[in-house]
Amino acid sequence: MELVLFLAFFAAAGSIVLSILFATSEQRVAQRAISAVERNGLKALQSLSRRTHHAERILAPALGSSGTILALQISQESENPSIVALLSGALVLVRRDTLEAL
Repeated sequence: MELVLFLAFFAAAGSIVLSILFATSEQRVAQRAISAVERNGLKALQSLSRRTHHAERILAPALGSSGTILALQISQESENPSIVALLSGALVLVRRDTLEAL
């Protein structure tokens, strides 16, 4: 009888510990995904900020207005014009003839 009680207590305690371990593991995976998204967003914002600061002129949108496209005149001919836009829910950068996702 005592052995059965011990085994039942051990099984209950073991299942509680395992459920806690699985829950923390899922939270860790979710936190890693969130960190990756934050890191990629920060990298895209830094890239956009750097390009805007090094641009000679902002071609679109006009001063005082807003738009879905940001067109920049860049001094380097290989990057002129640089256009930042939203394409199918993704932020993209077009440099002359090249299209890349930010």
